[in-house]
Amino acid sequence: MNRREAVLAALQGRSPDDPITLPASWILAAIGGEGSPAEVDMSAPQVAELLGRTTNCVAGWCRLGLFRGAYRLRGREWRIPRAAFDSFQRSGGIAA
Repeated sequence: MNRREAVLAALQGRSPDDPITLPASWILAAIGGEGSPAEVDMSAPQVAELLGRTTNCVAGWCRLGLFRGAYRLRGREWRIPRAAFDSFQRSGGIAA
């Protein structure tokens, strides 16, 4: 499900005046807002901590393409899009 579909699903059956709560990082990523990619995307150390792995392990996974859209910020630090991390977790750690 892409972000547009997720928003439409969240709105389904609601009154136009009902409030909906979404994380700021989600909204920034969806609209390409003022947050820089470094603020919206996750760092390799953040992902490593969440998955109980080392930063070097996560960097290796990035090099292997297991996180779709992962890139190096300033040619050094790996950044992983939140959607790629979520997809990785849903697939049980197998590239989708």
